[in-house]
Amino acid sequence: MRGSLSQQHWLGLLFLLLGLCHSSLAQAYPWMIKHGFFNCGSCHTDVSGGETLTRMGRAEAEQLLTWSAASPDELHDYSRFLFGLREPESIRLGGSYRHMLVYTAPKDGAASDFAQFPMQLDLYGSAHFGMLVLGGSIGVARGITGSANVRGAQINRELEEGWIALSRSHFVGVQLDPHTLIRAGRLALPFGLRIAEHVMWVREGTRTDRESDQQHGLALAYSDGPLRLEVMGILGNYQIYPDRYRERGYAASAELLVSPTGAVGASSLVTFANEDRFTQDVHAVRQAHGLNARVGLSREWALLAEADFLKEGKRGWGGAGLVQTDYEPLRGLHLLLTGEMLDSGELPGGLPSSPGNGEPRFGGWVSVDFHFYSHFELRVDLVSRQESPLSLQTQFHMFL
Repeated sequence: MRGSLSQQHWLGLLFLLLGLCHSSLAQAYPWMIKHGFFNCGSCHTDVSGGETLTRMGRAEAEQLLTWSAASPDELHDYSRFLFGLREPESIRLGGSYRHMLVYTAPKDGAASDFAQFPMQLDLYGSAHFGMLVLGGSIGVARGITGSANVRGAQINRELEEGWIALSRSHFVGVQLDPHTLIRAGRLALPFGLRIAEHVMWVREGTRTDRESDQQHGLALAYSDGPLRLEVMGILGNYQIYPDRYRERGYAASAELLVSPTGAVGASSLVTFANEDRFTQDVHAVRQAHGLNARVGLSREWALLAEADFLKEGKRGWGGAGLVQTDYEPLRGLHLLLTGEMLDSGELPGGLPSSPGNGEPRFGGWVSVDFHFYSHFELRVDLVSRQESPLSLQTQFHMFL
């Protein structure tokens, strides 16, 4: 029935979570939970994970993430910013360069295609001066015509084929105590798993990826013991124009550590816009509510899952889900299997249902992720999605 979740959707999403919670064990890389890392803010200056690393984060990246790790008693200079630069005590700096190569197989008469492009070229940093906290990023992108996602982070208003300037995040904050931080600025929305794969349907369907879905607003983050949570009042993305496209509302996420290597969480998001910039619906209301979990089954195995209910404009209720296993046979070498589902909801006006629109659409990823040396990563993904051609993606990543 339009406007309500079908029994099939309820059972599918509930089954996804029950299958995970049955385990006795219970962003940033959320699989770091298998090493006992629960709080993203211990390794990243952003409490929600990602981007600038703390001194501890750089040390753990060398000792736990990288294949060619140093002595456990020493942090080598090349693991620091710019392969050896020592920042002032109150300042942390970083950067990322990601280059993507994509091969798309032929399908339904369409020819195969190959593309390569710089996916990310950013510098970022943070600073602490007493209670005052500052942070932000600056970067460039190329050839964004037709890409509404990338335009969400641009600084200039020109829609050109050439290079443009981006700022994915920037904020000022006050550290009220060791556990409580208030920030204002352009921030990542607190929702779901902080996975690196920003095109996964749980991130695309909820519009909460770290590539360009950040919003301006005010956020309160709290982390103490087994609990961490963040609540954000969304004021709109002031890097898009005109104002009628800007969403206002809230996003909130909470996570509880239930075992030394297991955590469960819940998220909620509701926004309002005079016009949805993707669907052109007027007086658009968008909702996403979900549960997630991440479990370290052993030193080699990790399991991640997320299930979200979606409601977008006049569509019926839909959902998005993800289950991902991560196996690390050698330190730094990750073999991943991912299953995902998306249903954006039944279309209004009695239009027929199809996979992804009133019916579940399924996808699968087979991935190899190799952190072969300090600061360097190579990843290959074979992606098969219902209604889409098979694709092979190769990504080279260097972080400063």
